Parts: sequence; structure tokens; C-alpha cells
Amino acid sequence: MINTISAIEREIFKKRGFSTDEEMLGFLNMTPDMLPVFSSLVDGDRVLDGLNEAVDSGAYITIYGDYDADGVMAMTILYKGLEQLSPGKINWFANDRFRDGYSITEDSLEHLLESFPATRVIISCDNGIGAVEAWNRARELGIKVYVTDHHEQGADRVPDPSIPAVCEKSIKQKEAYAAGKQKAEGFCGAELARRLIMQLYEMKGISANSRDFLESLCAYAGVATITDVIQLNASNHCIARAAIDHIRQDKGFWKIFHENITGGKALQSRIDGDTFGFYYGPAINACSRVRGSVDLPMRVFLSDEGDPGLPGLIRQMAEINETRKSLTEEDARKCEQIIKAHGYEEDPFILIADEGLKEGINGLTAGRLKEEYGVPVIVLGKSGNPGIFKGSARSTDSINIYEKLTECSDLLVAFGGHPKAAGLSIRDENLDEFRRRMTESVSKDYVREEMSADDSDFVLAPSKFTEANIIKLREAYEHLLPFGEGFAKPGFFIEEEVNPNRGIMYMNEGVHAKLRLTARSSDNKEVVILMWNRGSYIKDIEADKGEQKLMIRGMVNLPEINRYNGIVSFQMTSGKTECLYKS
Repeated sequence: MINTISAIEREIFKKRGFSTDEEMLGFLNMTPDMLPVFSSLVDGDRVLDGLNEAVDSGAYITIYGDYDADGVMAMTILYKGLEQLSPGKINWFANDRFRDGYSITEDSLEHLLESFPATRVIISCDNGIGAVEAWNRARELGIKVYVTDHHEQGADRVPDPSIPAVCEKSIKQKEAYAAGKQKAEGFCGAELARRLIMQLYEMKGISANSRDFLESLCAYAGVATITDVIQLNASNHCIARAAIDHIRQDKGFWKIFHENITGGKALQSRIDGDTFGFYYGPAINACSRVRGSVDLPMRVFLSDEGDPGLPGLIRQMAEINETRKSLTEEDARKCEQIIKAHGYEEDPFILIADEGLKEGINGLTAGRLKEEYGVPVIVLGKSGNPGIFKGSARSTDSINIYEKLTECSDLLVAFGGHPKAAGLSIRDENLDEFRRRMTESVSKDYVREEMSADDSDFVLAPSKFTEANIIKLREAYEHLLPFGEGFAKPGFFIEEEVNPNRGIMYMNEGVHAKLRLTARSSDNKEVVILMWNRGSYIKDIEADKGEQKLMIRGMVNLPEINRYNGIVSFQMTSGKTECLYKS
């Protein structure tokens, strides 16, 4: 129980809309056991009762999940939970990204049944709410279907109301809310799965004897919450925090996973949301992005910690992620060339369609470009179907990309997603009109994000840095972890000169840059800023600088004390920063 809020923490909370210490303490003291049970969600009781009946009858159950990190975590939770109740009767299945695509279709259902012909019950997780034709076909075959999906139900993709379905928005919700049911919105697929297993074990009367196992499920749900960029309200924040606490202390599976997936680059004792977002999630997602399949990560997460082959499997995931990084860098450079060749740099919306771009990583490339140019970006490559481009969209805070795609849905073959991220496919002949209409629509609402000290939590003066005040900042930061969507990291604004003498150093063949500032700390220690994935940007700036001073201005992340070979320095990683000339 946390009883007090420090002055630094109070400043951070107030910037995020909290006004009283009571609100702040309520946020920090939320725990997973305080959250609504699964049956309180719309249709939750029907899903729970149906699954309980399936377990009791010994029916063969196949878990049908998505091929991203949230889907993998959700399938892991359901498999581990159900396998203990019905050994040998549980299977899992996920689409092959390149063969099946995202959607659950009649064809992908056939692939599931080819793999597991004895299936009598399907429970979906992190997908399935729009699988109208597939679920109708399953029922024709005598298979019972239960849906858990945190995505929104499209107006034209309404499954049979008799199918129990927990989703983001449902046609049944208006009446259900009147009856006191809760919304199933704002959670990731893995958190819905966790609550389902928690209550199923309570129904079986075995939750007390399975307490350690049930508490461990927060780790999977918390990783998914961060990697799926779910809003960190009090409920989701407490799940993610529980995950951090569990993984930091775990001496079994998670210790092995962390050491091998990070290659020893991150201390287990310092795990935070960034560890999930920059190490765990990308390594899980890379497997389907590069290979199309999540077989490898599922093998990892369903392995026993004593399996001698486990470290090697995890290292395979890390290696695939390194391949994914190389492919992303290659495509990002190609896209930047296209942007410059066509003069898109100042446009409020960027669309790139190129046959050579790789389907599995278009979302990552779009995200990289969105950060670089500060505008919504769509990156499309050729799909496996002739005449159709397929890819991903990433957007800024001011533009709901899902709504913009909805406005242009008549030009699209298919689309789906969230306000800041979406997937879509489109025919070649519609690309020009799509670009025109999207640019026109985005231009009406787009607000270019300006970097201002007023938007920060703290304005940094490196010349006043001391180890003591940086440690105080770190303590407050640690107290409030994790940060993410809707509960942003503290923003630190800086405007300083880059040292003109060897002030720029490039790393990883020019992919990253390290900037040494002219200003030094109060006790004459070096202060540096690390610019991840912005090496090419710095090279362009440096080439045009001439004799002018190079300034860095904008947001950076939490200052850190860096100790290396007996030398102490202060370093920060760049956020939304820009480099300027000054005579």
C-alpha cells in the first residue's frame, strides 16, 4: 500500500490530468484482484458457462488466436489454464501471416480443422469478432464457438447473436449495460483471457490451490498490455505493474527468457515497460513477420523451465528479431528515398506503395516514418493476390486513422484496426484516388506536433546535473512505472548546443547517432544524447550545417547515470527532438 506522493510524482501526475493525492494514490494502489470478473462483461457469463461445460464433457477445445504478441500471450494463458483442467484435450491454432492473413475465414478454419480434426469447441482470443462466415461454417459442422476479442465489432461484420462473444463493442451492449454489465473495452486480448481463466478456476473451486499459477498469468497479460499499446488506465497499469514485479523476481522461466532474449543487454532487476516494448514484444512479433508463423514463440512459452532446449529456442527468437531489424532498416531507407524523390517531406499524410516492400514489416516501417516525419503514414507492399497492395498504417495523436480509413472504405478491399494503427489492402487502380482523399481528409484535422517546453514535465539544464538529483528523478520514475499509452513517460525538454569538437559519433554503421553536448554537468561530467534509428537524419543535418552551431531541441527520456571503465557520465535517449542551426 502506497500512502504518500512525492513532489516530483505529484508534478508528473498533474500533467496527466490528476488533481488530488487521493486520485493519485487510488491509481497506484489498484491491484489485479480489484478488477471486475469476466462474467461481469457483456456475454462473459455465456462464454464462461460454455467453456466450463466443454471442459466437464471432455470435448476437444482449440484456442484460435492472433499471430501478434497479444495473441501469443492470450493463447498461452488459455492453453496453460485449460490444459490443467482437461489434459490432452486442448490445442492452439493461429493463422499463418503470409498464407492466411489476419482475418479468420472459412479457408483458415479449414486449415485449423486439418490440423485438429477432433475439434468440437473453438474459443477465439484477440480475434474473431468479425468472422461471420467462418463461425457460421463452424456451426454447420457442429462446432461450438466462443469469442473473446478486444477489437471493435464492425457494423457490417455482425456474427449471429446466439454466438457468445466478448468484444470491444457489441450490438448487445445497450441492453446489457442497462442490466448492469460492464464494457469489455480498454483491455488487451490476453487480459480478457486471464480473467476468463481466473473465474473458471473459481467456478471449479480450485483457485485457492492454484494461487501461484493464477498470479503468474499477470506476467503474460502485462507484457501484452504494453506491446499492444493499450491505454494505461488504473486497471491496465496495475496489470502491467504486476507483470514487471513478477518477472523481476522470477528465478525460473522468465529469468531464462529475459537473459536470452536480451542477450544480457538489460538487467532483470531493471525491467520496465520499455523492456516489454523494445525486447519481448518485438521478438515475439518478429517470428510471424519474418516466418509467417508463431510456432516458435508458442513452443517457448509452453515449454517447461527445466527443458534444456529452452534457451536455444529463445535465442532463435532473438536471431529472427535481428533479421527483422535489418529488413526494417532496409525498407525504411527505401521509403525515405521515395519520400525525398516525390517531395512528400512536408505533406500532412504520407502514402508509400511499392512492390518491393516486405509485407510482414510494413507496420514497423510505417511506425518508423511516422516518428521521423510526425505525420500519419501508410506503407503498402504487394500482397500474394495479383493487383492488390497490402500493408499498415500508423498515426499521430491528432488523427484517428481507423476513422479516416472508414471514410475511404469504398476504395479498400479490407481494413481494420485502432485509432493509431491499422491494416488494409487496396487494389492498384484505387491508389491515386485513395491518396487524394486521405490527404484531403487528414489535412482538415491534422495538427503538426510542435516541441515546446510547456508540454514537458521538466526543463533540463545539463549544467545543473548531479548524481543526487538524477537519482531522485529515477526513484520517482520507478515508483510510477510502467508508462505507456495514456500514461506517458515524463517528458524532459532540452535545448543545448552539440559540442563542435567530435560532438557526433555514429553507431551500428550509421543507423544510430550519439551527440555530445557542449554543456557539462556541475561537476564537469560529459552529457550525451543517444539518437536511436536517426543516424541518417543527423548525417543530413551535419552535411548542411557548414560553420553554424548545431543545436538539439525537444524531448528526451529520463536522464541516466552511465558508468563505464571508471568514467561517469550522464546520458539521455532522444524522444521528439530536432536539430537546428544557430549562427
